[in-house]
Amino acid sequence: MKFIPTLLLISVCVHHGLIGQQITFHQLPQNLQLYPRDAQNIAYIPISGKMNAGTPGAISVNVKKNNSPYSYVKTALKTAGDFTLRIPIRAELAEYHLDVYWLNGKDSTFLARRENIVAGDVFLVSGQSNSYTGKDHPKVYKGEFARSFGRNPDYENYAPYHAADTLWSISNSPSDVGLFASELQRLLIEKQKIPICIINGGSGGSSMEYNLFRSANPIDLKTSSGKLFYRSQKAGVTNQVKAFIYRQGENETSGNAPEWLANFKKHAELLKKEYPSIQKIYLPQINILHGELSIQSVIRDGQRSITQTDTFIRGFATIGTKGYDGIHYSPEGYAQTAAELHRLLEADLYRPETNPQIESPNIQRAYFASKDKKKIILVFDKGQKLRIPADSTVTDWNGNKLTQSLKNNFFFAPIAFPHANFTELVRIEAKENELTLLLSKPPTTDTLAYTPSFYNHPKGYQIAAPLLTNQTGMRAFAFDHFLIEPYDNYFDDDADGYVNAKDQCPNTSPNNPVDKNGCASDQRDSDADGLLDKVDDCPFEKQLPIPQISNLSENTLTSSPAGSYQWFQNGTLMPGEVKQNLTVMVSGTYAVEIKSAAGCMVPRSANKQVLILGNEEEISGIRIFPNPAQDYVQIEFDTKIYPNLQVQLIDLQGRIWWGKLEFQTKDQIPLSQVPVGNYVVKFSHGLKSIKVQKQ
Repeated sequence: MKFIPTLLLISVCVHHGLIGQQITFHQLPQNLQLYPRDAQNIAYIPISGKMNAGTPGAISVNVKKNNSPYSYVKTALKTAGDFTLRIPIRAELAEYHLDVYWLNGKDSTFLARRENIVAGDVFLVSGQSNSYTGKDHPKVYKGEFARSFGRNPDYENYAPYHAADTLWSISNSPSDVGLFASELQRLLIEKQKIPICIINGGSGGSSMEYNLFRSANPIDLKTSSGKLFYRSQKAGVTNQVKAFIYRQGENETSGNAPEWLANFKKHAELLKKEYPSIQKIYLPQINILHGELSIQSVIRDGQRSITQTDTFIRGFATIGTKGYDGIHYSPEGYAQTAAELHRLLEADLYRPETNPQIESPNIQRAYFASKDKKKIILVFDKGQKLRIPADSTVTDWNGNKLTQSLKNNFFFAPIAFPHANFTELVRIEAKENELTLLLSKPPTTDTLAYTPSFYNHPKGYQIAAPLLTNQTGMRAFAFDHFLIEPYDNYFDDDADGYVNAKDQCPNTSPNNPVDKNGCASDQRDSDADGLLDKVDDCPFEKQLPIPQISNLSENTLTSSPAGSYQWFQNGTLMPGEVKQNLTVMVSGTYAVEIKSAAGCMVPRSANKQVLILGNEEEISGIRIFPNPAQDYVQIEFDTKIYPNLQVQLIDLQGRIWWGKLEFQTKDQIPLSQVPVGNYVVKFSHGLKSIKVQKQ
């Protein structure tokens, strides 16, 4: 196989009569190359070079789309000097072909041809063998508009990367993408109607530490992350990757499981810096592996919990996926995982929507609902509609038939041994997003696990009990050592030892007369403000404090825990923003109203001021430099695009240090009298602000 570098240095000698022309190209596309599209669905193909000597002329490019004329671009050349062209193409299911010519008067000389070029979106994949296995399988996808770049140096991708391997190709022909990732490509291509590039840097059996490790050289071709970063740079897509998919964790099931979550968090933060355009990191929860590796449940629980605490991380359960052999999957299993990931990806990146049914139900809370501990309520995400599966008949490891039910997947023990049977769990009921566990006697522990910690059988198969799902069949996240909160008789209005329907009524006191439904005739001033109002009109429970808003990241806000949430922007209700975390895209003031789990309203939070910063690449036609600066900041722009531009210099506390109502085409912000620190240059015309640093 022949490899050619992305940045081609091609010297072309052109003879016209007795005049010798020499042209050197610095940038030319490769055959099959994908260029990332912008927000206007356009990508630009750069062609640049230098004419070293000769007479005046021009460089022209004839562009065809699907072999039909599409556009013509030309730039004049002087006797010597540099030239640059940018060829716009649309992101669509079309391939573009370029013919480059040297023009001298009416004469033209052919210089280069590039074919099968496309525009679309880019994703990165990494992890263990489940991220890439099956690249040579007969069913692996090799679509016309599925592109990739480079290939692994060996099947498991541990050998140092070949620096000369800079080839664009169809996915899996020969670039390594694999069954799972290329099936995701197929779904994206068919649904979004654009070409998709996936670069897969997975390594067979790789550990979290191996993927986390970075050397001093960011493109260290001996490291996992360095090899992937190198490929993305050579492909020219590093700053335009939409999302990162990380499928890993099986390695630590026999190793460093307790450190997996902390190392993943470090890895995620590094990925955000290396690929600043990624909008999400997708993290499938690992399945239950064979072998007596009970510590693997720690990894699964970490992968589950981080999706609750960090909205940048999106996960889902792979337990219950078809064709599982204890480590890998059949092509149908990889296709199922790709389809379930695609629904999340589409909702996040292409067709924003809030539909809990495409997500794996994730447990939020468990508590004893009776004094005798025979009733336990499990609360899952708001909006989930849980389903109790039917019992199933399976064959055990000795060939015996036995009936399994959802009860067989719940464990009251420090280790969820697959053989354990907790007969005290007699019935499970589901209502919306809550499960009720009814027991014949109290459990021996106050923690609960869902699904076994491991499976172990010499033949490698599982005795699978039915799984908890929602209406669309998404299986619930596995969890381990989940605390069951103690019974709180503060919820037990009638003091009968149970929290039940009779207690779900307006605030009561056990000493007051009750009606036939167990509800008292009075109303309690639950927040002790001296008024009986709507804040008090809720079931008898502890009043939640006024919510506090904090930052999870620069543009992600989170509320203190509650039963339900409603966010406001600049005092206006934000429809659909009803989760604990809020991703902020626009500067402004934000507040949240919350209710308790029983529907008790709480006064709205204080306003949180958020300033979304941009950079000079995001503001077309405006340059700001130097940055950092000492004496001044220079700003250049076109007054035809931004007439009467107003500019202010503001510190991060909101104080204005300098301002000007009508900025000139080239003007400066003086910094000599400004203290050292970080500031914001704020523009009129609705433009994003830019952060600058005074040194």
